[in-house]
Amino acid sequence: MRLNQTTLKEMIREALSEVEKDPTKLGTTGTTSSQFKTAGLETAKAVSTDKEVDKVELTYIKQIQDFLTKRAQETDLKKYKMQIQTLIKRLDKIIKPTTPQQGEPQ
Repeated sequence: MRLNQTTLKEMIREALSEVEKDPTKLGTTGTTSSQFKTAGLETAKAVSTDKEVDKVELTYIKQIQDFLTKRAQETDLKKYKMQIQTLIKRLDKIIKPTTPQQGEPQ
């Protein structure tokens, strides 16, 4: 099969969209402070209406965010991208939602 430029571009777009769907994959593009602030506000709105995220879980999320923010101020986190990526993937495996088994509380 011979590839033309249009087909190649489409294949690249499909591959990139698949990568973007993986929530454990760290991005490669930067985020401006205003984009970060807007995303934070949107997250806060979504969480405030979500009954499945309780106060203790919100505290965990805030502690993790505060920790990473502090470390980002102290060092260049980009140097540790692979290690952070590994930690996110490990966390995902540990706390990934599963369908309750028979006899387990829902």
